[in-house]
Amino acid sequence: NDVVDICVGEGDETRTFTLPSCVMSKRTAFFRKALSFEWKEAESRAVLLPKEDPEIFNLYLELIFQGHLPLRRDPEPEDEDSLIFVILFELYLLCDRIQDIAAQNLIIDAIFEATRLSAGGNMDFTRKFLLPAAEEINIIYGGTAGPCPIRSLLVDMYTFISMK
Repeated sequence: NDVVDICVGEGDETRTFTLPSCVMSKRTAFFRKALSFEWKEAESRAVLLPKEDPEIFNLYLELIFQGHLPLRRDPEPEDEDSLIFVILFELYLLCDRIQDIAAQNLIIDAIFEATRLSAGGNMDFTRKFLLPAAEEINIIYGGTAGPCPIRSLLVDMYTFISMK
């Protein structure tokens, strides 16, 4: 019955999520440390994440409690395709900051799925399919330092497609 309040966002945009501390501690090194006896958050039972987006954090919770991200593709305008990558990249960066590697791996799977779905469900690589645009890739490069798995993935995706 031990819970923690996670306050996400700033000002009027702040949302508080009350979650079992054991779930959060088990998932991430960040929460494990924050809820240890050495940190003030352990005593207050509140962790503040003012720089995070509450909607992205809510999506993170869906990911950890459902085990996957539902990416449904209803008929939408083409510019909505890139929104999928923006959301996935922002979610990846949140997981990077809170050190949830398992969630990051699921997000990489979702990136592949988003690419496949944006190609009309066809994984025939001789056909054109959507890759993240430069603006979306800048989200990853602006939020990560040096070589990392997601940067390598993006380079590999573009290299593979350019060779086709």
